[in-house]
Amino acid sequence: QKLGNAIYLDQLGEALAVIQQRTDIKKFDIIGMDACLMGQLEVLSALEPYANYAVLSEENEPAVGWAYTSFLNALAENPGMSAADLSKLIVQSYITEDQRIQNEQARSEYLGQMGRGYFSANQVINMIGKNATLSAIDMAKVPALMESLNDLSYALQNTHQSTVAAARSYAQSFTSLFGQQVPPSYIDLGSFVQVLRQESRDATVQQLSNQVLTSISQAVIAEKHGSGKSGATGISFYFPNSALYRNAYAVFEEQVEQLGH
Repeated sequence: QKLGNAIYLDQLGEALAVIQQRTDIKKFDIIGMDACLMGQLEVLSALEPYANYAVLSEENEPAVGWAYTSFLNALAENPGMSAADLSKLIVQSYITEDQRIQNEQARSEYLGQMGRGYFSANQVINMIGKNATLSAIDMAKVPALMESLNDLSYALQNTHQSTVAAARSYAQSFTSLFGQQVPPSYIDLGSFVQVLRQESRDATVQQLSNQVLTSISQAVIAEKHGSGKSGATGISFYFPNSALYRNAYAVFEEQVEQLGH
């Protein structure tokens, strides 16, 4: 299967660098990604040189996307609002203030497209918002977060790997792009570190875990998640286990065998 039109993180960084050079924009006020599974530390690292704030989702996004009418009306009424406040509004208005949900006629049309009958606005919010997430990130805090995670990762070399595996297994996870046959690879960073701190008896690991959690709380200026993602703290990261690579190798061998025939 082909991925279609895609941009990788290194290409995204290159594109933003070109825009920066051609426009003399030092940094964008906000870079937002109204798309699925973008709220990862790896993405933030790529965007950090080019933006003051970012708005991203750790999980898949419902088809309605962001509530543009709500936060853009607020911006039109107060064009001098700060980028931080606008970022927060994007998160706060997400799903709950969407016109396709709050407006009865628009809601009826939206539900009809999905083959559903009548639901109230609150019912639709609960239905599509259960597994939804959205975060606003202060990008100036991302380097410190990266440094704190690097320190923790270095200390984990001396930690029994069953502790790390437990944290990965029990942390809040998000939709996997690699199929149901392997454990999820996109893990909430704060949730992972919370479990790690609880499971580890190493005082250094506990101290460094606290530093990571503090860095997350400073970086995430607004965060929303539904009841189905109760462990979400605003930023995820990529942490697969070896089953992903074993499965990928098995698929590769199968494809090679088919080509041989």
